[in-house]
Amino acid sequence: MVEGSGDKKTLSANAPTLVLERKKRKRAKRLNLCGEDDTRAQFYSPSRIKVAQVVQAEKYALEDQERQDKKAKKAQQVAN
Repeated sequence: MVEGSGDKKTLSANAPTLVLERKKRKRAKRLNLCGEDDTRAQFYSPSRIKVAQVVQAEKYALEDQERQDKKAKKAQQVAN
C-alpha cells in the first residue's frame, strides 16, 4: 500500500470547501479609478467619471505600450 494515499482523498474532498472559504474571506478592494488615494466612500459625479475614464485610458495605453515593448524585446532576442 502507498503511504499518504488517504491524504490525497481527504484533500480532494475538502477542496471545494477551501475554495468557498477563500472566497468568503476575500475583502473588496477599492477600484481607485481616479488615481487618488482616498479612504472614504467613493462617489462619482459626471466630472469625476470623465477624469476616471481618462486615467483608465492612460493606464491601458501604458500597459499596452509595455506589452509591445516586451514583444519587441523578445523578438530582438530571438533574432540574435
